[in-house]
Amino acid sequence: MKISYILKISLISFLIIMTTFIASAQQKSNNKAKACSIKVNFKGEKAKSRIEQELNREKGILKVVADTISKVVTVNYNDKHTNPEKINQAIERMGYVTTLSSFEKKKIRSCSSDPEKAETKK
Repeated sequence: MKISYILKISLISFLIIMTTFIASAQQKSNNKAKACSIKVNFKGEKAKSRIEQELNREKGILKVVADTISKVVTVNYNDKHTNPEKINQAIERMGYVTTLSSFEKKKIRSCSSDPEKAETKK
């Protein structure tokens, strides 16, 4: 009698724990990743790998793929930690011009190949 009672309690405890884990996993999957694509003015494999590595260091970035042919950087991100504007700003901090860059930044940066000099001209 005592053994069946202990077995029932153990089974119920196990089911409660499993239900908690499943609910937790579903809640995490509800934090869906979003994606954005930004056209970036960059050339070559070196720039591609720099963009991918630097963006992967940013908070909330899950995956980065830069295409050297189309010049499009596709970013998967957690929208609770970042957004397309912050991603664009991170790309601009690296010295690249994007389609989301303001006209002034495009004009200044197009006059200088060195982003450090371009920033001081402001």
